[in-house]
Amino acid sequence: EDDMSVDDDDDDDDDIDDGGIYEWSYLESLTAVNFDSESTLRNAAGLDDSTRSKIVEQARMDSTRVLPSSDENVYGFGKQIARLAQLAHIADVLEEGGTTTTTAAVDGGGDDGGGGATTASSSSSSS
Repeated sequence: EDDMSVDDDDDDDDDIDDGGIYEWSYLESLTAVNFDSESTLRNAAGLDDSTRSKIVEQARMDSTRVLPSSDENVYGFGKQIARLAQLAHIADVLEEGGTTTTTAAVDGGGDDGGGGATTASSSSSSS
């Protein structure tokens, strides 16, 4: 549930003080986002350590080859960035111990969709 509050540091509500300081905060629950299906995560978790480390090492080596260049056109640059993102994703899923999401899905814990929470705050002074 979202919670929004405003604190007025001016103790006297009857007087209008143009120099008052107002603070606000907002707490919002974030939706959990997963990029892999449970079956993909189970398959990744089922790899033996030797296979897992070979794939991660190869992904790391591949990520340093044929790096995107500003000399190529936008289409080619985008494809190279997408390739690097895919390699990073593979390494993240297969990293030793896996990610929290990987571990939760494999252990059957899953996610209730509640996600985390973020808090934004701001201070302003009226003049």
